[in-house]
Amino acid sequence: MMIVDAVSAAPTRHSVYFLVTAYIESLRHFERTCGVPLMVLHLPVNGADDLADRLDALRRNTQVSLESVVAVAEVAAVLSAALTRLEALAAEVAPHADASTPHARSDNRRSALSV
Repeated sequence: MMIVDAVSAAPTRHSVYFLVTAYIESLRHFERTCGVPLMVLHLPVNGADDLADRLDALRRNTQVSLESVVAVAEVAAVLSAALTRLEALAAEVAPHADASTPHARSDNRRSALSV
């Protein structure tokens, strides 16, 4: 799935949300026939907790017809990839945030100004 690959490689949180939103917008054109619960197709996306709620709604959905199994599975894969990528991006930022203290930042600014 190309959308899953794109979401999995997104360089920023903003790009993850952009890709997921664009994907959901494309599904909204087929919302009556795709078999995905309307709650999952609602916009805007409001953060990682919202994505997790949508994924949970898909997993709880027992009204899946044979025609919509592929669409539901694809949406679940996209939402899961988005959550995984957001966690990875947060983990990349967290060590850098812990390593820099306010004093270190002000020291860097001072040394940059004195050059």
